[in-house]
Amino acid sequence: MKINAKKIKKGSLFKLILVSMVVPTGLFFLLCGLASVFGSETVKWNNEPVTGINGLFAAIAMYPFFVVILTAILWVGAAIGLWTYSWFKNLELEFVEGKVISSSDD
Repeated sequence: MKINAKKIKKGSLFKLILVSMVVPTGLFFLLCGLASVFGSETVKWNNEPVTGINGLFAAIAMYPFFVVILTAILWVGAAIGLWTYSWFKNLELEFVEGKVISSSDD
């Protein structure tokens, strides 16, 4: 199924980026936390390395903040880029499966 659109709503774009950032960023923070458990200085808090089980807990605690911050930065860049792109061409999105949930002419 293909959709040809002039623009994408900013909230939908944010949700797409957030959902796509959750798993890879989570795996990275989990890997850093596990490395910290085994003595590696991969996690820092107040510019001090945190190792052991405290490093794992610190990595897990930092994860949601970094996901939101990275998502917001990428969202701003993507919104500006797609806005600029919409001046020249329509956006064509292709989906594997789907159905129309609601249709509104905003």
